[in-house]
Amino acid sequence: MRESGVWTLFLALERDSPSLLIMNIWIFIGKYWGDIVTVIGLALTIWVGFQAKSAAKAAKEASETAREEVRQELSRIDLERAGALIQR
Repeated sequence: MRESGVWTLFLALERDSPSLLIMNIWIFIGKYWGDIVTVIGLALTIWVGFQAKSAAKAAKEASETAREEVRQELSRIDLERAGALIQR
């Protein structure tokens, strides 16, 4: 009976045959290429999603900081104008 899949990798390790191990790795990759690419794609999608979420949070914080600075500047300008009107 011929072994396939992951078990061929273990059999190659038991025999300490580097060339057989490499060959079996290529066979494994060839058989399960679609599954491997799917898992890698899912992992990349999740990672990109977390990066986008982090970027969105940073942009939101930056916009809130800028908005607060504009409010403070407008308040300062209003107080200066009020002071100028009072001095007249």
